[in-house]
Amino acid sequence: MAISILIVFLVFYGIQNAIWADVHSVVLAIPFLAGLIYFLEKKNFLFATIFFILAILCKEDVALFTFLISLIYFISSRNKNYLYYMIGSLFYLFFVFYVFFPHFTNGYRFQNSQGLLSNIRIDNFYNTADKREAIFYSFASFGFIPIAAPLYLLLALADLVHYFILGSDYVSSAQGLFLHYRSTLALFLAWPAIIAISRFKKLNRTYIAIYLLACTIIVQYILHLPLSYLTKSWFWQTPPAAADINRAIKQVPTNASIATQVNIAPHLTHRDKIYLLWPTSCGESCQWFRIGGKVEYILVDTSVSWDARHFLEDREQFIEGIKNLEEKKVVQKIFQSNNTVLYKVVGKI
Repeated sequence: MAISILIVFLVFYGIQNAIWADVHSVVLAIPFLAGLIYFLEKKNFLFATIFFILAILCKEDVALFTFLISLIYFISSRNKNYLYYMIGSLFYLFFVFYVFFPHFTNGYRFQNSQGLLSNIRIDNFYNTADKREAIFYSFASFGFIPIAAPLYLLLALADLVHYFILGSDYVSSAQGLFLHYRSTLALFLAWPAIIAISRFKKLNRTYIAIYLLACTIIVQYILHLPLSYLTKSWFWQTPPAAADINRAIKQVPTNASIATQVNIAPHLTHRDKIYLLWPTSCGESCQWFRIGGKVEYILVDTSVSWDARHFLEDREQFIEGIKNLEEKKVVQKIFQSNNTVLYKVVGKI
């Protein structure tokens, strides 16, 4: 049973899509949240506190989950130690959303257009096909067993609610099956599944373990998740676009700082100064970019092999932004291989 749950966790569609898409701080929070649950279960409050701090520092909304984890343990045991984690979580949430974002940044860009707590309607939880699919396939991956532990479902429900309702005005990519957004549900559904199986002894049987594995295999097949790519011949071949990118990488000086798109960045991580090319808008019909530091080179590939997961923007708008850089003479083309272009930065981005 333990092995089956581990396998279901590891091949959960949210985990697979997160690994396939990009590196994201919410994925880094998962092991810290799991560690927090483990040490609270063991009543090792020193290590629980360490993992609590590591978790909330990963991403702005993770303190919501640490609050609910602590709340679940407090309801279950009435131990006042859990209150400290609840208070710490609430304090951190208040500071981040009502002090840090409003006064030290341009505001929290993932909230609803009229404010963080605006447009709260229950129908926003299920009003699109993407949301309904995410809910169904999440529970289906665990054979709907987590429903048997309703208190422990608070985390999964809160995870979905804060994307579907509190962020209902935000882009639909945060509300579907893809990218990294559903990765945390792997943990938030594994926990209630474990609780349900441990409480109902009839569930702790070999045939239930086989049932769990069958459910996750069926979801894997229906959604055609990245693991299935291992069976495809194209996966083991270097696509032309990747070959072009490899040729361009060889043209970049060893110690140079460089900015590039998501799918190219992992192939440059041995460098000291590598930055993500982040698409942004500079007004109506104007596409531009932000970069986290000063760069000497920009490397892009606008092949149709890539999509919004790799450009962080629609391909057409990404290309428009590159054209704007060229027209403003911010960059100078120094190498091109088909759709792969290496630019020297000669102006200010």
